[in-house]
Amino acid sequence: MSKLSDYRWEESKKWKEVYLEEQKRQTELIFKISLIKRKIDTCLDERDQDGFKKLTSELKACEKALKTGTPYPKSRVRERIQHNKDVV
Repeated sequence: MSKLSDYRWEESKKWKEVYLEEQKRQTELIFKISLIKRKIDTCLDERDQDGFKKLTSELKACEKALKTGTPYPKSRVRERIQHNKDVV
């Protein structure tokens, strides 16, 4: 016979996994933002306008994803496909 506390435990595990996944995603975005800023500094030093424009647009996308909590759509789809392959 199941207890009510058994169901709560399962639910808390699920939410803990979701929280850890979100925390990992945020960490990766922060790391990527840091690397992009370094590359932008290099482009400024070398006066590379094309590289600067490309990196600033990528930086804006990363910062937006970090603020809104939505990951890159393409990478998210790839992750889901890979996860579904692993499950099956």
